[in-house]
Amino acid sequence: MQRLYSPGQVAAATFLGGPLAASYMLNRNFIALGNPLKAKDVAQSGCWLTVILTFFLGLLPEEFSGFLLPFVFAFATYQYARNNQVSKEEIEQSQEYQFFSDWNVLVVSVATLLIHIAFLCFVLSFYASVGILKA
Repeated sequence: MQRLYSPGQVAAATFLGGPLAASYMLNRNFIALGNPLKAKDVAQSGCWLTVILTFFLGLLPEEFSGFLLPFVFAFATYQYARNNQVSKEEIEQSQEYQFFSDWNVLVVSVATLLIHIAFLCFVLSFYASVGILKA
């Protein structure tokens, strides 16, 4: 049996772990569904989005509230997974697929969040060292 992430699991991981979690899970789903080209595309897009977002976040004014960003990314990822992959109901009814555990979703979310935080610290340190941000 192939394991898949449901659109809800992908959205939850995206909310907690950002676009890196989304690209990892969508990539794993496309591999399981036999679409390696889409898997590669979504992995590359997710990595680039993470890099661009991280550099962009470091330049936002302090007054900007990033509160809505996780909701927007989670909603967009949910819709993408729902429209381009297998729905929760299809996974439940399938003899071929089963869900990844929620523990797996949590581990992926936390791991990708930690990677993103480390990268953000690097970017902010770089900005401070070149004088873009005041330390």
